[in-house]
Amino acid sequence: MEPPGNPGWFRPSGGLGAAHNINVNTEAPSYMLTENLSIFAGAHNIKLGASVQWYRGGIGSPINTVGTWTFNTDDPFDPNDPSTYPTRFTQTIVPDFPRAYVALHDEKYVLFAQDSWRLRRGLTVSLGVRFDKDMAFEKVAKLDVATGWNISPRFGMAWDATGDGRTVVRGGYGHYYDQLLEYPALLFRRNQLWTYIDIRNPSYPDPYSDPGRLIPPTLTVVSPDLETPYTRSATLGIERMLPGQISVSVDGVYTRGVDQYYRVDLNAP
Repeated sequence: MEPPGNPGWFRPSGGLGAAHNINVNTEAPSYMLTENLSIFAGAHNIKLGASVQWYRGGIGSPINTVGTWTFNTDDPFDPNDPSTYPTRFTQTIVPDFPRAYVALHDEKYVLFAQDSWRLRRGLTVSLGVRFDKDMAFEKVAKLDVATGWNISPRFGMAWDATGDGRTVVRGGYGHYYDQLLEYPALLFRRNQLWTYIDIRNPSYPDPYSDPGRLIPPTLTVVSPDLETPYTRSATLGIERMLPGQISVSVDGVYTRGVDQYYRVDLNAP
């Protein structure tokens, strides 16, 4: 039996038939509830806030679900001429063909608190902390991972070193967690649901008539201790006002990424 639909053909002179990516449809409505509060108390400027964001919808992208043939010649297929046989057939098998839909149901939670404290004239210190929780890999990718709160401490300071407002030293340190997009989680979920078939030197017109030529499907797995990527960042600088309303500044910046996502080919030699 031939694959459903109208498969594509790749030949040296170009491609024919169905496009490799067709009918991509994304639905991503979101709803947010936010509340912020500022409190001024003497030398303190305190800010508190919280927000909740709900994502709904999903993505439908039947990528290569009708299959693609690859030939090394432009000559038409001739069962009596082995040089006209296809060299490869690839296809994506999806459970709900042709829709190929992956649902997107996610929630994000944020809490933060910050205090800008004027310790004395010419010196202000800022202390803060932010809590983030993203459920994408649990709710979208359906992964059995423990999604806890990401805690981001923040520190900053501004110091009038000479007391005349002409020389200022500024510095800060903080953790900054990535605001995860739903698309990576959607890709993980898609790889869980879809099967990628690659047949070398397939039979024609039915590529599945010789199962011995089938290469095992590609599988994607995710680390069970998946963490949200974040950046450690520190800055320190000095700025000096010169005559003529000109200023010069020197700043140092340190940044290091932690728990960044990457792929590993477990079948690599």
